[in-house]
Amino acid sequence: MFKQYFPIFKNQEDLVYLDSAATTLKPAVLLQSLEGYYENYTANVHRGLYPNAEKVTEEFDQARTVVANLINANSNEIVFTHNATDALNTIALALDSQQLQGRKVLISESEHHSNLVVWQEFAKRNKLELCIVEYAENWEQDLLDQIDDSVALLGLSLMSNVTGLRPQSLDKIMKKASGSKVITVLDACQSIVHQQDDVKALNCDFLVFSAHKLYGPTGLGILYIKSNLMQLLNPVRFGGGMVEDVQRSQSSYLEGPMKFEAGTPNIAAVLAFAKVLEFLREISFEKIYIYELELAKYLHQQLSQLSGFKVLGGLQSVRTLYALDFDMVHSHDLAYGLGMKNICVRAGQHCTNPLHASLDSRASLRVSLGMYNTCEDIDKFVLELKKVLNFFKK
Repeated sequence: MFKQYFPIFKNQEDLVYLDSAATTLKPAVLLQSLEGYYENYTANVHRGLYPNAEKVTEEFDQARTVVANLINANSNEIVFTHNATDALNTIALALDSQQLQGRKVLISESEHHSNLVVWQEFAKRNKLELCIVEYAENWEQDLLDQIDDSVALLGLSLMSNVTGLRPQSLDKIMKKASGSKVITVLDACQSIVHQQDDVKALNCDFLVFSAHKLYGPTGLGILYIKSNLMQLLNPVRFGGGMVEDVQRSQSSYLEGPMKFEAGTPNIAAVLAFAKVLEFLREISFEKIYIYELELAKYLHQQLSQLSGFKVLGGLQSVRTLYALDFDMVHSHDLAYGLGMKNICVRAGQHCTNPLHASLDSRASLRVSLGMYNTCEDIDKFVLELKKVLNFFKK
């Protein structure tokens, strides 16, 4: 339905791309924007007074507004980073200088390593206890039970990159965290491409995601910082672009998001991502979501007819991402065999080693959907998967 917008399929007509959770394919509008910037009006941002520089600065500042509108934030609450991991590190470094209420950092066992290792190190530096809620049937209730005024910070993903599931008790979790004055950091990397959360409704303090998982360019992360914290926190990287005035003995820094954007940003990526978001809005995020949901139902139906594997997180609910662990064949072998047919899936532990250990899985085969997928893609995946399984079972 949407394949015509993605040039890669013109170059690889037989491509079946089912690895969108790792990175999405890129629409023509992205490539056109990158080419346009580099070929027609390359200039640095917030630097020059000549026409090209003024055009770049105007588009860059407008891009911040476009991104803010995606999650119902204000433009002065959006920081451009190198990626989502960089955004999480920026949060942790900025919070180092704060006297946090509480003595614990609370996260779930299903977090991506980026939302785990950052807080491991943060807890060590600040002499806090890192509490990891085990992934089990009632893990959300266990998380809720642990939220109190002893918790300084809560890190939570809005959608697991292994189970494909969203926290069902998110509203309760956020409400209790707010009532206990817990700083909340939400990882929207997997969720943002399917459902765009409203940061004001969530009442979160921080939210991060990567452009490349939302049909945008690589090398660009988005960091939302609630306005009161934006004013409170100090910059963590220093140099050009974030200074207001520099003297021999001391310097003063800009206010707002630019104080966290030292040096020349990834200008081309920022401009291109704004074009991608405008393109997706023209199609309608709701229309894309409905289409992906229908695909997810079809994938769920096809997987339900197979046997000899377990689904991490269970097969009870319909979603756009499944991680499969087969009884007799390692996921790496399956992924390689499928790759020989130009079917792209991910195999391994997907940067979630603790979760895989908890679920007694050495590795899993992950299939994830994007707006360019079709029922024919799913049929080909299932057909070739059966062939590869039979090959290795012989």
